[in-house]
Amino acid sequence: MFLPTFKERFLYFTACSESSGIGNDVIPVVSSSASSSRQSHEPDKAQLLSHTGSWCSSQETRDETLQLDFGETVMLTGISTQGHHSNNEYVSKYRLDYSVDGSAWFTYTQSFGNPGNRIVELAANTDSSSVFKNKFLYEINARFLKIVVKDWHSSICLRVQVFGFKGKTNSVMPRYFPA
Repeated sequence: MFLPTFKERFLYFTACSESSGIGNDVIPVVSSSASSSRQSHEPDKAQLLSHTGSWCSSQETRDETLQLDFGETVMLTGISTQGHHSNNEYVSKYRLDYSVDGSAWFTYTQSFGNPGNRIVELAANTDSSSVFKNKFLYEINARFLKIVVKDWHSSICLRVQVFGFKGKTNSVMPRYFPA
């Protein structure tokens, strides 16, 4: 049985034909929204490696959210984040919620499908310019992804890129990636 390596499965969407990144033409983010945003720092500015923008919340409170809609269900395998494009403002910890239909939401946990699992708060940036990558422990089948901010430096500002591939997994349970 052929099992692809992590490198083969962890596709950086801006560099492949089956992309799921913000601003990509193949699987465009149909819409993005946020719990709040500062003027000129709307959710559509949250593109990773952008030198001209970032999403910044107008509120400095825990649980501010940036929501991405991929327009169709995709398999997500990881995420990269960056802070503000020119100020030292960044998210340092966040949680992920995901949904296929926008109504029933699930929170990313240590393992899939076990109600007793601990919610995972992902480490993020330690400065505004570096890219911080997190690979998921299992594939996430989702159309919508919410980044729920838990901690930040100075102000809540974020640029993001999602990793994964088109289509659904053949199995009922998601596949796990070894550490």
